[in-house]
Amino acid sequence: MTVSSWHGLMVGPELHALARLHAIRGCSVGGAVMPKRQPETRKTIDPVTYVREIEAKWLSSDDVYDLIDCLKDGGHADTRRLRLYACALARFFWDGFGHPVHRRVVELAEAFADGLIPFGELDSAFTLARELPERFQTEEDGADICPGRVAFATAFEDAAFGAWEAYYNGAAVCGFLADVPGADRFDGVGPLRDVFGNPFRLVTFDPRWRTSDVVGLARAIYDDGAFERMPILADALMDAGCEDEHIIGHCRGDRTHVRGCWVVDLVLGKITKRIGTTDTGREIG
Repeated sequence: MTVSSWHGLMVGPELHALARLHAIRGCSVGGAVMPKRQPETRKTIDPVTYVREIEAKWLSSDDVYDLIDCLKDGGHADTRRLRLYACALARFFWDGFGHPVHRRVVELAEAFADGLIPFGELDSAFTLARELPERFQTEEDGADICPGRVAFATAFEDAAFGAWEAYYNGAAVCGFLADVPGADRFDGVGPLRDVFGNPFRLVTFDPRWRTSDVVGLARAIYDDGAFERMPILADALMDAGCEDEHIIGHCRGDRTHVRGCWVVDLVLGKITKRIGTTDTGREIG
């Protein structure tokens, strides 16, 4: 495949995403073997400056891989939220999956993220789904490209790697299978920012804001995916005494909202895990 043909098939962030991940893996792009990414040489700096540099990168970058690196480097790569992010990407292609079991994998991944089922149940569905036919599928550089691969990434034991793979495969679908339902709406950055907000700044949530109206709305939004109710949640929070501009602004802003939204999580008191283990409890190194 030539470089020019790549440009004829996709443009913008999708092309950049694929080319970058090919480079990281040392794969062929346009007939040339791209070198694997080498570890960055970091200067010795004090921890406060280091965190500020990561935060600045988080706020300025529109590269999903950079943003996930920021979460990992800053100690905020929460396994539950990364898995929910991967599920949000899979839901863009909900009507493009080749079999109901592909959807079931995503639903089970969401349930596993919240501790409702054991990993084995998710893994069994994943094993079955891999053998089922796709509705949309093609091949490029010897790799299968299909919406199902986005769903499969939600079931990976390493949630951070699963998030990378979900975006990579979603971008591949957009680039090579543009007719897949949802490809025209696919967005990797918006859901990631919705789930994590600015993880480098602490937002204090007053427990007195958790009125029955506020919690009931947040629960319905979370369980039913009723994100059109976010502005109503903002009104309820203000009635409860919340005047935090970041919380209210996030609810009312014109942005993508997904399961795992940081404001809804705050209201519901979701407990999260940090980088260092998978959400099955085994160390990932």
